[in-house]
Amino acid sequence: MEKHEMKLNTNELRQLRLVMDEFFRKGSDIKLREMFRFYDRNENGRIDLAELKSVMEQVSQGRVGDEDIRLMMQEADTNKNGTIEYPEFCEIMLKYRRNHSF
Repeated sequence: MEKHEMKLNTNELRQLRLVMDEFFRKGSDIKLREMFRFYDRNENGRIDLAELKSVMEQVSQGRVGDEDIRLMMQEADTNKNGTIEYPEFCEIMLKYRRNHSF
């Protein structure tokens, strides 16, 4: 099995920020799948807590703590299987966009 790097490299981080800008500021739902791929570091179709933590720490530049990340996971993981699948990711991201104006 190929080993996947948990941390985003500089180029990936820049790309993720552009994709997030498209989604949040311009309302582009087609960017959801692309965003999901950045979080799903091992490419297994699910985001686990370690993947969420790794990406969130980089995107927030350390401003989001472990407890906040745990709560994000708890809210997004609606089927309570310990991971965030793509439909759950879409649901939470669309909810977050509706509740936050940029």
